[in-house]
Amino acid sequence: MFSPSVYAARRSALARTVGEGLIVILGHENAPMNYPANVYAFRQDASFLYYGGHDAPGLALVIDAETGQTTLVGHNPTLDDVVWEGPLASLADRAAAVGAEAHAAPGALGEAVRQALHAGRTVHTLPAARAEGRQRLAGLLG
Repeated sequence: MFSPSVYAARRSALARTVGEGLIVILGHENAPMNYPANVYAFRQDASFLYYGGHDAPGLALVIDAETGQTTLVGHNPTLDDVVWEGPLASLADRAAAVGAEAHAAPGALGEAVRQALHAGRTVHTLPAARAEGRQRLAGLLG
């Protein structure tokens, strides 16, 4: 992982290029094989890795192109997560590690997109590589 300033500079350049609206970059989720707890080896979305730095499932970035503020969206580790995976950084620590100014629970992603659309702002996204990502985007964008 690079220093927080590297990721912040990448997102800043993206925000300047886009110029207006909200930028949403979804990370990948775990992909189950034959039942939910039996997952394939995790591989993060390359764009999320470039701008968000974390190679963990269930994360998303929300970048306000006008202010440059970045919010890392995801879950804080639960006791079950720690039992199965060992010690994990909190969402606040993960946000700080990549220079994101804020962090929020998953429900905040849908709310941010709804507010942006209601205000007439453009919501910029990348095409999802996986079917789950396409469904998630469709749900967010209505």
